[in-house]
Amino acid sequence: MTLLHALLLTDGNPGHEKQSRAILRALNRYVDLETEQCAVEAVQPRFRADIAIGTGRTTHYPLVKVKMRCGARIITCMSPHVIFRYLFDLCCVPLHDSITGKNIFTTMGPPNLSSPSSQHNNKAGLIVVGGADDTSHYWNDVEILDTLSEILNKSDISCWTVAGSPRTPAQTEDKIIRLLGSHRHASYYSFNQTPPGWIEEQYQRNATVWVTADSINMIYEALTAGCKVGVIPVRWKKRRKKFAINERYLVERDMILTFDQWRLGDELPELSAPLNEADRCAREIVRRWWPENLP
Repeated sequence: MTLLHALLLTDGNPGHEKQSRAILRALNRYVDLETEQCAVEAVQPRFRADIAIGTGRTTHYPLVKVKMRCGARIITCMSPHVIFRYLFDLCCVPLHDSITGKNIFTTMGPPNLSSPSSQHNNKAGLIVVGGADDTSHYWNDVEILDTLSEILNKSDISCWTVAGSPRTPAQTEDKIIRLLGSHRHASYYSFNQTPPGWIEEQYQRNATVWVTADSINMIYEALTAGCKVGVIPVRWKKRRKKFAINERYLVERDMILTFDQWRLGDELPELSAPLNEADRCAREIVRRWWPENLP
């Protein structure tokens, strides 16, 4: 195996760091990887690396600086501003961004730290609740709670775990907790109650996962774990925004099921093979620069 030195730049956003870490973890299957982590504000001239990776716009300029100083190949999990884009060796870009180019590798959703599960419990279900975002959708507690109530009452799942996210409003959490008071088979966990890696453990255990449509990353995490995924609707402010486009793309390909489809009697789809976008990205890196390491 080729020995490579990697520099992971972080911007303080756990979701961004997950994407970069997922690619590095997958890359370690093909090469012998030594990784150093650094916050964007602490990049030093002394850093030496074969590759440097970061996700999030604030990592882009520091990545370019690293490339100029030590010649590292630089990789990001989203499309940089057009001014910087040509300087990147590889951009792993979700298909909903509709960007092409020699240094663009298109992914079906973001890479993530989920992995295919062999221990799913078909009687256990997970509900992941997103939250407010003024730019993409309207958040309506009444609509969300009505949908949760119907899923809890009509599903044949015997044990439910309901999880909040960093964006879940406190008032929504309070209402969910009150709702679950009449459902002994359901428990609620706020984001602040859960340690790193907790949500990935839930994908491993729960065969059925419902996710609010605004939490697109979590939809892809659940699909990567091989879960059957249903989507709790939100009202989009613009039908052509990338999250709304992404939802339609997955529905049209029978990869996820909408709540309305489920109410009409359709069953949650089961993928013939789980997604593994982190591995696809890692293989593309190796294919481009160290192909002798591919099996």
